[in-house]
Amino acid sequence: MPKLCTSTLQDARMDAPPDTSTPGPRTRSKEREEVSFTLMSRVIDSNDPSTAQEALQSKAWKDAMDFEYQLVMKNNNWQLVDIPLGNKPIGCRWIFKTKYKENGTMDKYKARLVVKG
Repeated sequence: MPKLCTSTLQDARMDAPPDTSTPGPRTRSKEREEVSFTLMSRVIDSNDPSTAQEALQSKAWKDAMDFEYQLVMKNNNWQLVDIPLGNKPIGCRWIFKTKYKENGTMDKYKARLVVKG
C-alpha cells in the first residue's frame, strides 16, 4: 500500500462516532430582481423537397433551381475539366428551403447547389 494511503488510514479515528449532524434549512435571499421577457416562436409547416426529383415536380421549385444554376454559370463558379488519373470526382446536391418574411408570409423558394463532402 502506498505511504499516503497508509498514513491516511492510520490517522483516521475508527472509534469516533459517525457525523450525524445535518445542515440547517436552506434560505433564499429575500431581495429579488424582477425580470420580464417574452418568448416568441413560430411554427411553420414547411414541406421543402429533400431531393431534386421531388423539387422538379413543382414549377416554383424548378424555377428556383433554374435561377440558381444561371447564377452559378454567370459567376463562373465551376469549370468542367477532365478527371485526373487516380482521382474521383466530388458530387453535388441540391438544398431546398422556403424563405419567409418577418411577418410570416412566404417570401421565395430558395434552391442551392452545393458540393458534397
